[in-house]
Order: sequence, then C-alpha cells, then structure tokens
Amino acid sequence: MKKMKRLVAVLLAGIMALAMLTACGGGSFTPTSDVEKAEALYMDAYNTALGADYKNDAELKNQAKQFLEENLNADGTLKIDGKMTVTKKDGKVWTTVTILGSKNVPYGITSEELADTPANKDKAIAEARKNVNDTTKNITTGLAVGAVKKGDKVYVAIAMTKEVKLNGRSKNRSIR
Repeated sequence: MKKMKRLVAVLLAGIMALAMLTACGGGSFTPTSDVEKAEALYMDAYNTALGADYKNDAELKNQAKQFLEENLNADGTLKIDGKMTVTKKDGKVWTTVTILGSKNVPYGITSEELADTPANKDKAIAEARKNVNDTTKNITTGLAVGAVKKGDKVYVAIAMTKEVKLNGRSKNRSIR
C-alpha cells in the first residue's frame, strides 16, 4: 500500500510537471497593454498586406519607437521640425520608418478602439494594403511595428527593410 501511494504521488508529480511545461511554448503571446495591442494589430495587418509572416524584429521595433519619440509631441501631434517618414541606407539595405497617419497628421488609436479588435483589424488591413504595393511585397526583407502612448492615444510607426535586385546586381530602394 505504501509503495502504491508513492507511485501515485510520483506519477501525479510527473503529470503536473508535464502540464506546466506544455504552457511554455515559444510562439504564444497575448498582448496586455495598449502599446502591445497596437503593435500586434498592425504587425498582423502588415503581414497580411505583404503576404508574409515577419516577426516583430527587436532592432527595427526600437528604431520605430525612437522615431516616434523624436518626432511626436506629448499630445501626439507632429513636432514643428518632425518628420512622418525617414529612410536610411546602411550598406545594401534601406530602412524606412513611417509614422502612421496622413498629411503630417499622426493617427492615434484609443483604448476603446483597440478593444474592438475585429473592426480595427479590418481597418488596419485596409490601411496597410493602401501602403503596400506589389513592388514593396517583392523587396521587403524585414518588418517591425513600434508604438508609444502619448496622452490617451497610442501612435504607431512601421519600420521596413528593403532591397531591390536588378540585372543580377543589388540595388536598394526605399518604396513606401
């Protein structure tokens, strides 16, 4: 009887350890903050528009966040000397960072809008498709989304790396 209790205890401990390890998968992430929700929303939207499955590259994401911080006021408006888009060339790769919005007006998304994910996902995908043409699909080599909270809204910037190959040579371009 004692041996049976010990065997059952060991089996239960093993089952509990296995159950605990099954939740440790590498691909599952549930965004909790508004910033994380906005990043996940637009990452999904741009991956859909590009027909790709890019991961939110940490270095590009940091560049996008830094660009937002440098170019937006505390209330989310564009600084007087701020830019909506910047393109940098590093060797053979062009990196373009763009704040989402139009005509020098950054688009901010509220907590309430982020809570209504299905409606906003369709809107985000439609916006991404306007910004992604066939050339962009063919030359994009990396993608990231960075977001910052300013006031009661979250502002998003998209960072893409791009490379074009023409006539067997590599020619890099920035195409929005």
